[in-house]
Amino acid sequence: MTGRRGLAALLLVVPLSACTGEASAPTPAASPTPAPTADPLAAPGADELAAAEDDPRRDSFYPGVGDPVVDALHYGLDLRWAPEDRELSGTAAVTFRATADADEVRLDLARAMGVQEVTLDGQAAPYTQLRRDLVVDASGLGGVRADEVHRLVVTYAGTPAPVPAPSARTDLAEAGMRVTADGWLWTLQSPYGAFTWFPVHDQPSDRALYDVRVDVPAPWTGVSGGALVSSEVVRGDSGSRRVTTWELDEPAAAYLTTLAVGDYVATERETASGLPVTTWTPRGDRAAAADLAFSAEAVDWIEDTLGPYPFATVGGVLVDADSAMETQTLPTYGDTEYTRSELVVLHELVHQWYGDAVTPTDWRDLWMSEGMTTYLQLCWEVEVTGRSWRAVLGEAQQYARDSRALAGPPGDPDPRQYGSSTVYYGPALMWHTLRADVGEDAFWSAVRAWPAEGGPSADREEYLAWLVDRLAGDTDTDLPAFFDTWLGDRELPRFDPVPLPDPPPLT
Repeated sequence: MTGRRGLAALLLVVPLSACTGEASAPTPAASPTPAPTADPLAAPGADELAAAEDDPRRDSFYPGVGDPVVDALHYGLDLRWAPEDRELSGTAAVTFRATADADEVRLDLARAMGVQEVTLDGQAAPYTQLRRDLVVDASGLGGVRADEVHRLVVTYAGTPAPVPAPSARTDLAEAGMRVTADGWLWTLQSPYGAFTWFPVHDQPSDRALYDVRVDVPAPWTGVSGGALVSSEVVRGDSGSRRVTTWELDEPAAAYLTTLAVGDYVATERETASGLPVTTWTPRGDRAAAADLAFSAEAVDWIEDTLGPYPFATVGGVLVDADSAMETQTLPTYGDTEYTRSELVVLHELVHQWYGDAVTPTDWRDLWMSEGMTTYLQLCWEVEVTGRSWRAVLGEAQQYARDSRALAGPPGDPDPRQYGSSTVYYGPALMWHTLRADVGEDAFWSAVRAWPAEGGPSADREEYLAWLVDRLAGDTDTDLPAFFDTWLGDRELPRFDPVPLPDPPPLT
């Protein structure tokens, strides 16, 4: 996640190579295995659902969102957007594991999305819709039972609108889905806000699979995360509509999902490793297409630094925002010079390893995602743009000191200042200090191993214990005390901006 004020860093402008031409929603690539079902409401098999089992928890920073009785395993969303009426209608099939016996099921859903019908395990269920909650009374159906899998189907419709967010940043003042003046849709939903467009357990400890079908007026396209399974134009009495179906087959937290609707076209690129990269920009906006086409080059650099990309698809989508976000497999970029810059594209793609492949289970631990991502961004600035370590780290030190005084230490920031620079720059300096202490081989070995070994989600205790176990033999430093100081002290620890080499090549 970035914003114009979230990562204030200087850029050296590097010319982009030419991008390929525009294309409307591309036909999915042929596959040697059968294509996934085009019906998003069909429940996946038991083996697939098992991959999405989590240990949901009540968030320590934002406890009013989410209910840990629900362990969501799969969301099937069948959505239709009518821009002339500004109405999003849909059916959501939520397959979940109950973590405890309960007589009610509670999901997050904005009241603006009016519920029309609810069934639980195929039977009609009474419900109450509150300001931000859908409460389903399961008592007359025998309730839900711990460790049993249930299926909740909700039919609803309304005009999506964002909600206030707990941030002092102007670009993060609201969260959730927006409707533009010309009827386009887009969403940025961090630390929450997915509930502004579908019923969801909107807390990062609960990751799920997603199948999304989006029906919109042609030639517009509905764009979501994961693989494009199908795209077709359906002609009817009221005009033509484009129907796209998307599959996100690796579990994702709700805040990492995305939906954008408008007159989008795709730009296709490929990384050096052969990974297709699809970016979506407004028709005719070739400058934006060229900016986001840098995604392929960015993934090349990150794979050289961190190892293979962790998902099956990658791309990006441009929306009418002032911020950017690491939405899983399809980062969302605001339409500003800064949020379309190489620095931001690289930052959001690094998040696919740090933040998406391993997601913090609690918003207290946002530093786990943003700190390492910011440090990799600083490494890129030095290696690629030619800035000196001393200049980059000196700048970061000032940001870390100022934001720590304003919002608190990165391990215990003010919950009312979500996305403060304190969770970006303080941890980045911590990682640089640790790197100088333990040495290149030990540091980069740990950095590259965590996305694979730490997933799919973790809290700070798990992360720091893993690091201590892995690095204790490479230093005489008391690592638990080191982490406590950097993450918890009210004052920024003394920092020596030691110049270090570029990351060593992968072996």
